Amino acid sequence: MSISVAVYLEEGKKRAFAGALDWPGWCRQGRSETEALGALLEYGPRYATILAGSQLGFVAPTALGQLAVVERLPGTATTDFGAPGVAPSVDRERSCDAAAVRRFEKILKAGWRAFDYTVDAARGKTLATGPRGGGRSLEAIVRHVIEADTGYLRAVGWKPPEASDSPDETRRAIISALNASATGEIPPKGLRGGVRWTARYFVRRVAWHVMAHVWEIERRTAGAA
Repeated sequence: MSISVAVYLEEGKKRAFAGALDWPGWCRQGRSETEALGALLEYGPRYATILAGSQLGFVAPTALGQLAVVERLPGTATTDFGAPGVAPSVDRERSCDAAAVRRFEKILKAGWRAFDYTVDAARGKTLATGPRGGGRSLEAIVRHVIEADTGYLRAVGWKPPEASDSPDETRRAIISALNASATGEIPPKGLRGGVRWTARYFVRRVAWHVMAHVWEIERRTAGAA
């Protein structure tokens, strides 16, 4: 079966990100466009594993030629820091129909299930560090994901849970924010005039971040006792 995946590229001065337009969370980086696309292809089967059971019909491509670059975006300091920071054109549409929202919810929940499973499997194991000893502890990764989700909620215009250290509370807020943004309940601009994220870009960032840490934990516990 022939597969063609629409991909966007976000290119900074030091890093590039390649992301699948129709599959939030499947987004990888590299030092160049070529490296980013290669990493995206490599992680296709891992993304398929996360979505297994979701019945969304994802099939991982097997060749670079199946990745069709349809948009190139100039990166920012965020890109070079190591996070995608520019919304592709398809994410600028503010409204989402009910079917799209249900699909986004399935992708988010699949990512959360994978994260919880990976964290549980890593407990009691030693996470490998970088050559200079860098790398968060498992508990710090969990806190970091919650803190990042709190920032993402503010970016879409939703009040995050107060002083929450519970992933479940934050996740419920994310689903509520997604539905409110998709149906136009959240104004596109904040009180100070700042443009809020759309529901589509909100999902893309939340899914990318949690899945990136799934893969980080897997990588850092590979072979650990």
